[in-house]
Amino acid sequence: MDRVKASFLLGFTFLAFSILWVFPLRVWAGYYQGTHSIVVNAMTPLHKQPISVIYSLRKARVEENKLLGIFPENYTPSASIYSQIDERADWVHDTQFFVNNPYLLVVISGSHYVNAFLPYCHLNSVEYSHGKITEAYPGPTALNWFFFAFDYYPDVKGIIRLWFVNAYDAGFKYAHIDSSKSINIDTDYPQAKDSLLTSIYSGNEFFHVGHLKKNNISPYDIRATVRLKEKNAKTAIYVKLWKNRPPDKSAKEDFAYLMKIEP
Repeated sequence: MDRVKASFLLGFTFLAFSILWVFPLRVWAGYYQGTHSIVVNAMTPLHKQPISVIYSLRKARVEENKLLGIFPENYTPSASIYSQIDERADWVHDTQFFVNNPYLLVVISGSHYVNAFLPYCHLNSVEYSHGKITEAYPGPTALNWFFFAFDYYPDVKGIIRLWFVNAYDAGFKYAHIDSSKSINIDTDYPQAKDSLLTSIYSGNEFFHVGHLKKNNISPYDIRATVRLKEKNAKTAIYVKLWKNRPPDKSAKEDFAYLMKIEP
């Protein structure tokens, strides 16, 4: 009987180790448990491209950092985001940046504009570490960032918009800015129900032909805007992301996205 038990235990142990060998560690641990540099891709022209070509490009970009485990294993672009693209139309120049950079889960632009700051700040990569992505803007890159936030558009004046189209595409449908981990953010703005700062935010963003008669990203949502207190001051924006709606905004995030702007 003891010999039978020993044989059984030996077989069970071998099977367990075989399973661990077949499935990578990150499957058990969730997101990749390490650090990784994510390259910021330049804009790829999408004008009048078939949707199949756009989908192939998007999938290839997701594949580049597949080890992080952020996007689903058998990823395909979300129909709610991509199905309204017009293959016969050109694209608004800066909107192409969103498509070509899926791991930029949160993209910042000025107020009601779609022009992302990042590609104009000469930031070549962002850093992933244990379930968090950090965009760090030191020195001159920070000054460029503040130029777009305060000076480039005369009507923006420190009001920025956070776009979550890539987060939604990865399955993160809910977001909140943790003010306790953020710096230089006006917590009294905006005076809007269910804003990023006051509650758990969930919006609806998609690509389609807008009033410019080109493929663009929509819609504008004041709830996703934030006002900075000062220009050229140390700034941090800590965004909590969840796949399912948490019980309250203080809940531990599924994933974190941090912007650090330090002139």
